[in-house]
Amino acid sequence: MLFQTPATSLLSPTHKNLFNGFETDLVQANLSKKITKSFDQAAPTYNQSAFIQSSIADHLLKFLPPLTHAKTIADFGCGTGFNTQKLFEKTKPDKLFAIDFSEQSLQEAQKIIFSNPLLNSPKKLILIPQDFNQIIFSENYLDLIFSNMAFQWSLDFKLTLDLIFTQLKPQGVLLFSMPIQGTFENIKLSYKNNFYDLLQIQDLLKKTGFTLLKISQDSFSYDFKTAYQALKSIKNTGAQTKLNLISQEFKKELKKNLCKNLNYFFTDQPGFLNYQIGFFMAYKNI
Repeated sequence: MLFQTPATSLLSPTHKNLFNGFETDLVQANLSKKITKSFDQAAPTYNQSAFIQSSIADHLLKFLPPLTHAKTIADFGCGTGFNTQKLFEKTKPDKLFAIDFSEQSLQEAQKIIFSNPLLNSPKKLILIPQDFNQIIFSENYLDLIFSNMAFQWSLDFKLTLDLIFTQLKPQGVLLFSMPIQGTFENIKLSYKNNFYDLLQIQDLLKKTGFTLLKISQDSFSYDFKTAYQALKSIKNTGAQTKLNLISQEFKKELKKNLCKNLNYFFTDQPGFLNYQIGFFMAYKNI
């Protein structure tokens, strides 16, 4: 199976609440399949719809310090590869590994990346179909791990950070962005996922052993003409999977309101989407 789940159930406190105590491998496996399926289906439409995600990636790349030592780099959750190109051009690594659990997204990435003569080298840029909640590289292997808008899909973010810490070299850098509390503020609570706040992520990084170099947050938004266009943009980027269990009653209500009036999903400003994004840079201080 392409999207592999952890062998043990080590959910974060936030996700424990979301799962209401059903901490089973079966629940995680089914949810992992749903997430993968969403991104597989969205792969052909992702690049045209991910203009906010692209802006966030450009902002994240500005955080990159001079990385003369960063010869071996991984892009975790690379998706269709449009940010991988920018990362390669900015860092000029000896090797760049582009990793994603969505096989369809990697197929799109292959078309985009390898059409660029500067990137079309199997020795320099390697695509890997894998979940970042698995050990992919040997201990102390990577100089830099980059990730844009991907870690919110981890079913155990502390485990993700532990694995990243293991795979980074001493003094290796972790640079990532992810949505935090305040994202989709005007979408009703029942229809959106919960997000960590900035301090919770900072605390998890410190508990893992990272030393923080930079942490900040910024807002990104877009005002679509209709609620339909806004919700479609979420679906077209694969981000529609809910991370909590959904009852049959809720599914019926959802289907009824989908047919009735899409404005129902918003508390106000139907069609307006806001993203509150945390930006983090930390290193393995060993």
